[in-house]
Amino acid sequence: MTWKEALQEAVEERDLAEHAFIHASTEYCDYHIYRLQAAEEKVRLVIRQARAAMGYETNKLSAPVVPQLRAQSEAHFSGYDRMTEDE
Repeated sequence: MTWKEALQEAVEERDLAEHAFIHASTEYCDYHIYRLQAAEEKVRLVIRQARAAMGYETNKLSAPVVPQLRAQSEAHFSGYDRMTEDE
């Protein structure tokens, strides 16, 4: 199987999972979300493998780095830092 065929198969599987999710009842929603996420990951895996086979760097395709939020004091959120002694 060529990478093009593998990618086409993975995309078709993803489309079927999306279609099933759209038409699923609420009691099976979690299952279809899992299937859809798995199918999307399969598409990404096939793309990474194809890029690696062609000699491209695959580390650029990793998930984006999410900046960590700095912890702020409770005083900042509560408004105590804005109060004066007269209040």
